[in-house]
Amino acid sequence: MPDEHLSRRPQFKQDRHRPLYHFLPPAHWMNDPNGLIQWQGEVHLFYQHNPHGPLWGTIHWGHAVSRDLVHWQDLPLALAPSPGGPDKDGCWSGCAIEHEGQCVLFYTGDFPQVQCMATSDDMITWHKYTQNPVIAAPPPVLDVVGTPWDLRDPWVWREGNFWNMMLGSGLKDQGGAVLLYQSTDLIHWTFVQPILTGRLAPDGAVWECPNLFSLNERDVLLISEQPESRHTYYLVGDYVDHQFIPSVQGKTDYGPYFYAALTLLDDRQHRLMWGWLKEGRTLDAQRNSGWSGVMSLPRVLTVRSDGRLGMAPAPELEILRHKSVLVENLTLTPGGGQPLARMNGDCLEILLEGRAVENTRFEILLRCSP
Repeated sequence: MPDEHLSRRPQFKQDRHRPLYHFLPPAHWMNDPNGLIQWQGEVHLFYQHNPHGPLWGTIHWGHAVSRDLVHWQDLPLALAPSPGGPDKDGCWSGCAIEHEGQCVLFYTGDFPQVQCMATSDDMITWHKYTQNPVIAAPPPVLDVVGTPWDLRDPWVWREGNFWNMMLGSGLKDQGGAVLLYQSTDLIHWTFVQPILTGRLAPDGAVWECPNLFSLNERDVLLISEQPESRHTYYLVGDYVDHQFIPSVQGKTDYGPYFYAALTLLDDRQHRLMWGWLKEGRTLDAQRNSGWSGVMSLPRVLTVRSDGRLGMAPAPELEILRHKSVLVENLTLTPGGGQPLARMNGDCLEILLEGRAVENTRFEILLRCSP
């Protein structure tokens, strides 16, 4: 597999626009986080990756590992398209689980969209299931949209005697859908029913990258929606009898650049979330720079007392702190100058507490120089 680009990080040291403490590949294209798993004390991050260039295409699974969520070690590519196989046109998003001492990856092959499986004993060498795909088509009882169909991004968990798999999809005249399957052996899957259907944006047609988990005695469903492709939505509610009943809906971010979020429950019982930070640069700028896309910083999720999703930077990020500056008891007025003018740099952590007088607002402007 083409891992020669793993040595290319040093060539970007002079790129002043390349992030320094967010994870991104050694070079080239990145999109969705995949297969988050904690294995023998280390967190493994897989991600959608084109190892051949800085634009989307020939999607593989990149792979990195960390002991502290801050410093990451690049590992060889985990998955690559197999010529003539069910993933010949790309190894699309999915998840990772532990089963009988092995790490098991589930991912979407294309084209058409089918669900595949791969395993590893050492987290380096991966073996695709010889009879992939494990799910070859959507349920015939459903009118699934797409050409030939949209059915992707498996999310797998154990519940009692069954393994459960959720897939993102879309149903004609209904909008997006999350479909539930069950299995006793991770190989033979039976369709159960949609756990939720609908639209989160007015033109919502297909849901993708579903995550379902319990948090603070509530259930949370994360969904990213096509064709909008601008937000990860969260739904807080109750998952009962294979149906999700939402009570609160929101967006993880109001800006249009955080997408395809995926979560991990670590050994401290923190629910951690990463997302793909999409590009705001032009295609030419991405092509000329040699890289595209960044992984978000990890966030610790909670459900707040008002039922909404709470988020905070993972505490491990505090090891990045160095020099600190304290400014307090400021009253800001229009035209009152720049009270933070003596602070500079482009790798900063800002902890801000403030109170706005009624019908006013205050702002922090970053990187404002030409």
